Amino acid sequence: MKKLMVCLFVLTAMVLVSCGKEEEKTPDYAAAFIGNYTASVDAVLNVPVLGEVPLPINNLDVTVTRGLAENEVKMTAMNQTLDGYCNASGLHLDPFVSNTTVMSTTISVTVTMPTVPAPVNNTVNGTATLAATVMGYSVTGNATYTAVKQ
Repeated sequence: MKKLMVCLFVLTAMVLVSCGKEEEKTPDYAAAFIGNYTASVDAVLNVPVLGEVPLPINNLDVTVTRGLAENEVKMTAMNQTLDGYCNASGLHLDPFVSNTTVMSTTISVTVTMPTVPAPVNNTVNGTATLAATVMGYSVTGNATYTAVKQ
């Protein structure tokens, strides 16, 4: 009987202790990024023979939606979707990689972005780098962007 009482006491204590603990929740870092944006991009490409070639893009529609996992996001721009995730330091996007053949010419493009900081006053600013191979020539570039949340 004493053993049964001790077991019930221990079980009751465990239940009371576990009920008092609240499970820690991961902050919803993605919430700051979810939405529609209008972006402007100022890119400069370094093209063999031509040198620096400016490539401005205005009024680019960008959408950031939730992914399936916690703090996972998907960013869509120009019919391309990039996966990423958010944490305390910002938005981290997977690189954009494209390998295309046009008229028997292979074009390989990779665009990478460092961590995107959370929007300030509904505006996101950042940079991206480009590396491409076109007809055997290496093309590199950098871009700065500003995206305003709608």
